[in-house]
Amino acid sequence: MTHNEVIYLISGLCGIILHELSKLASLKQKANAINMKFVLSKYLSDEWISMITSLVSVLMLVMFIPDILNVSQSFAKVLRILCGFVGYTGSAAIQWVFSLLGVGTNSKILEITKQKINEKDNSTTDTDSIQLHDNQGQ
Repeated sequence: MTHNEVIYLISGLCGIILHELSKLASLKQKANAINMKFVLSKYLSDEWISMITSLVSVLMLVMFIPDILNVSQSFAKVLRILCGFVGYTGSAAIQWVFSLLGVGTNSKILEITKQKINEKDNSTTDTDSIQLHDNQGQ
């Protein structure tokens, strides 16, 4: 592996790390909002597939760099940026697909939020509704 390829790989890994850290912060806030304990090890066990997929996408890009440079030498100037972008967006895209499928930490937090809302709705009695209605009329 050449010096430049190592730099491209590091750039891609930084993109993956940036995305994961921003995702962690967001999920921690969501978990705190519903009084759920956020556990990093649980997050890692839920999201490892998307992280590995992002890593593989960066590795593939680094492997294809010689072929890309054979086509266009001027493209070499943007390869570090491209590797970081692929690292960040690869992780984001996979986690977005998982959220659509209902898999992953974010989906679990949303499910717990829905359960808590439903429990609260079910605990509301008719007298609460009457009292609210009577207060509105005053």
